Amino acid sequence: MAVKYRKQRLMSQTAIQTPVIASSAPTLSIVIPVYGAWQATRVLGALLPLAALEILVCDSSPAPVALPDFPTVRLIHLQQRAFPGAARNAGWQQARGDYVLFVDADVVLTQEACHFVHRHLAANPHDLAFGLYTQDCADYNSICRFITTMQRQRFEQEFSRNHFRYGQSSHVLMRRDLYKKMGYFNPHLRMHEDKEICIRAINAGVDINVYPEFLADHIKIFSFIDLMKDHGYKSYLARETQFNNPDIFNKVENQLSTRFKTSLITSFISPILLLLLAGLNILSAKVAGGIFLGMVLSPLLLAHEIFIPSRLKEKLTGILLWPCMGATICIGVMLANVRVYSRALIRKIRYVAVLAELGKRVFFRRGMPVSIIHFVTSRCNLRCEHCFYKETLDLKDPGEQDLLQLEKTTREIGPVLWYALGGGEPFLRNDLHDIHRIIMQNCQPMMISIPTNGWYTEKTYINTLRMLQQMQRGALTIQISVDGPKTIHDAIRGDDSWQHLLKTWQKLKELQRIYPQLSLGIITVVNHTNYLSYPDFIDEITDTFQPNQISINLIRDTENRNAEVPHTVLDAYKSAIERYEWHIQHKTLTAFGYLGGAIVRAKESVQKELIYRVMRFNEFVTPCTAGALTYVIWEDGRVNACEMLPDTVGNIIGNNPENNFSTIVKNEKSDILRKKIVAEECKCSYECAMTINTLFSWPVAGKLWSRVLSGKSSSPLPLPETHTR
Repeated sequence: MAVKYRKQRLMSQTAIQTPVIASSAPTLSIVIPVYGAWQATRVLGALLPLAALEILVCDSSPAPVALPDFPTVRLIHLQQRAFPGAARNAGWQQARGDYVLFVDADVVLTQEACHFVHRHLAANPHDLAFGLYTQDCADYNSICRFITTMQRQRFEQEFSRNHFRYGQSSHVLMRRDLYKKMGYFNPHLRMHEDKEICIRAINAGVDINVYPEFLADHIKIFSFIDLMKDHGYKSYLARETQFNNPDIFNKVENQLSTRFKTSLITSFISPILLLLLAGLNILSAKVAGGIFLGMVLSPLLLAHEIFIPSRLKEKLTGILLWPCMGATICIGVMLANVRVYSRALIRKIRYVAVLAELGKRVFFRRGMPVSIIHFVTSRCNLRCEHCFYKETLDLKDPGEQDLLQLEKTTREIGPVLWYALGGGEPFLRNDLHDIHRIIMQNCQPMMISIPTNGWYTEKTYINTLRMLQQMQRGALTIQISVDGPKTIHDAIRGDDSWQHLLKTWQKLKELQRIYPQLSLGIITVVNHTNYLSYPDFIDEITDTFQPNQISINLIRDTENRNAEVPHTVLDAYKSAIERYEWHIQHKTLTAFGYLGGAIVRAKESVQKELIYRVMRFNEFVTPCTAGALTYVIWEDGRVNACEMLPDTVGNIIGNNPENNFSTIVKNEKSDILRKKIVAEECKCSYECAMTINTLFSWPVAGKLWSRVLSGKSSSPLPLPETHTR
């Protein structure tokens, strides 16, 4: 009888008169993530009345199910198993409609939901519109009806009580272009991708709403065994996801009240305790039986919102399910804890080996670096006069290494402390998040830094989000170049540059509220055009941007590293640094959100003092570690010890032995260059090399570490007025 009813219902839904939609009405794309078998004809047939522009089936199964011959249905076959967020993103990125409706493969939209979608599109809202499951689907058994009632309590009643709230992503409708405000689904999560995108949406000012009339039948029918497996597995995944992403998921409750959770857990634990107490004759069998009966019936009181609206059969089913659900949830969480803590311990043990390798590199200094500056492109949309790349930006072939080359080279480099990406404009590369993933996997740096001119707000936001979503450790620093107040900055970099970078900064600050491992910095270069703006411009930076750090760089001549900088520019540089030191001391900057922030603070002070002494007094301040602990890789594959030195020691592009990075840094050219740098007491204002000098070149490294260990990282370090040698 149930089978006959389902066929009749499907026929009535597919026979609905397709509404005529005005050409000016918003268009709709539908995305269905799929893995494995599904009732394609039934699910798709219920969607036809929506008259969607397209229905995109994103199937990551090895052999996708054959689709019915509906004209708007298109298969997107993903070659690898995709988590729900990744499958949804594949459709979202190819969708052409003004709105996107995401529907799971085990969900059948009702006629009422179709009417809701038409009304919603006509209203043209900008929210995330979540739906609910029906409670009267003919497919449901008593278990499904009880679970559906429980879900409605979570996603309708408890939903409205939380700031960081979320709906169930089984069917959700949103504007296609909302990704510009909140990004796409997290493709790396097996669980809670709906929670995660809702947190970002709320953080970006997007409304989250659940609509009771947006109803769908959940055609995944549970037996008792199926339900226990499902609850146990989801509890396991939920705990694993929370452990791996604590900064995100600690912000949000699971929309199940403490009273409910306590009832679930105690209903499982209490019978065990009662049996134990009765077995030890602490409680009589009669008393234990009475308490047990009370505990069995307690959900009727503690979870009355679920039980009261349920029918008698569902009430009885719920009472029997309640302790079993509590048991599977507890078991799932305990198993997840064993796994995540054991894996965390293994990662820490392995990282000891990484630290040992880095220590060996610092101690023996045979060429293998602890820092890499890697120019991943020379393309740039701007033409800044002080940029050392300005002469090559317009070349026909700017040169870029592909991901296979980067995979090879980073494996050869091995572990480093710091990996700095550069350009050109790095965010012009659409695969920047893949570059970041490869580096984190093969080099395991404590920090990756990326400078940008901030012009491309959407590219920068989406790529930075994708980098943060795939990070399990380390810190990411994004630094935006700002070369003076608005008029001066635009004169140097081009019209509207300031406005673009300001928008980009605001979007990155949104991300920082969710991801504390993201550090945001400002780079400003003191040069002949803007020197009169300092030191007051440092105040403007702290007020306008509230960055974690300000990198105050000094204009340098890459053609002549010994070229003198005018005293007027040096005076401006000095005053800018001293003003920055004041802000550090008075804690007006945003604190770093990761361990090592104190070291970074101390490094900034010591590094700037060294650069000033070099450029003002032509003083040799420390043996340089370029060629020993740090290297530069150019976009065309050339390897240099430093940006300032013309000596190229090899090229990584190619598959010959001489293209191996570790071979290059140990070859005869590199060895000669290292000795030359030491013998000639090489000195310059190159900030990246001076950073490593500050950390590891004695005796200046002693000054840094003494400041860190004594707790004086933020104490001012006055710049000398005279030669100090």
